[in-house]
Amino acid sequence: NNNNRQIVSTYNGLKLATRKYAIKMRADFRIENTSFFDFIGKYTAYNKYPFFKQKIIVSTYFSRNPEKTPLLYHISDLFQIGLTEDLKNLWNIDCQPEPETTRAIPYSKKIWNDPFRHNKYKMRYASEQYIWFAFAKKMNLDLSLKYFCQVPIRLISKATISFFDNFIILSPEQIGLYIPE
Repeated sequence: NNNNRQIVSTYNGLKLATRKYAIKMRADFRIENTSFFDFIGKYTAYNKYPFFKQKIIVSTYFSRNPEKTPLLYHISDLFQIGLTEDLKNLWNIDCQPEPETTRAIPYSKKIWNDPFRHNKYKMRYASEQYIWFAFAKKMNLDLSLKYFCQVPIRLISKATISFFDNFIILSPEQIGLYIPE
């Protein structure tokens, strides 16, 4: 799990950003066009949990739909574009503490809905989940889970509404993003 390295490096990189907008993306991705500009500032409706001045655009690539994969708060960290101040706010979070990063769940424990059961995935939160969990906690929204694939009924709507209030989730094609195999 390199989540803490990503949190530290992303936030420190964003602190150096001087433009109104910033892009955070994996180094092996490539922007083929700027279609994402068509969506910046376009969707302004909010429900209950608007935490940013403007919604951040993220990719569907690695954003998980909890109706298909039992993971709440799993927003893609592979590509994000938004107001620099909003991205700084999102990534200005505490590092993920041990044992949550590597061994929160005993290897002997079987989880009935574990989507990664063959990978011995034993973190409390997946990296992508932790980023949104830690940010929401900073904003006084409790999204605590006991383990990464817990899907409590009481949190499904909070998770969904908090995503729609803060992100625009687009396919790589809509963004103009090339993702290598």
